Amino acid sequence: MRPLTIMGSDIEAQQVKDTQDNLAWLEHEHVVRPDDAARFKVFQSDVRQIAKHLAPKSIDAVVTEGWLGPPLRGHESLDQLKNNANAIEKLWSETFEALKNVLKPGSRLVVIAPSFKTAHGVARVNLQSAAEAAGLSVIKPLQALGHDDSELVYHRAGQRVMRRILVLTK
Repeated sequence: MRPLTIMGSDIEAQQVKDTQDNLAWLEHEHVVRPDDAARFKVFQSDVRQIAKHLAPKSIDAVVTEGWLGPPLRGHESLDQLKNNANAIEKLWSETFEALKNVLKPGSRLVVIAPSFKTAHGVARVNLQSAAEAAGLSVIKPLQALGHDDSELVYHRAGQRVMRRILVLTK
């Protein structure tokens, strides 16, 4: 079996540099071997332009948190939270459209979708329709264990952004 190449990208140059610094530190500290470190490729790109950097149908899997929206203070109106959710849904719709061209058939995506929680309510980012429009299907990762939920939810007490982990396939 051929060793996998692990790629990362971010729209922000500083995030790319920080990742490269972290990878160099891991190699320096002997957490990863030099031959393993050589398999990591990090580059700057808006995900909506990812096809400029990757060959069609070349990606086996994507794991991403993506943009979670602007920082919350806790006093946002429910309308503002819904506006944030709509902006994120639009970005994910464009992201799924861009990714579908570089994903191999049967590839998997693990994505984080936020839900926003303040004193005025909760606004949920819905990615299912955007995923399906791009030819992606939602997988229920815990169905074999008797759970019918299509997503896993993570948040700490008092946290304003809940992270919902979704697994998709092409």
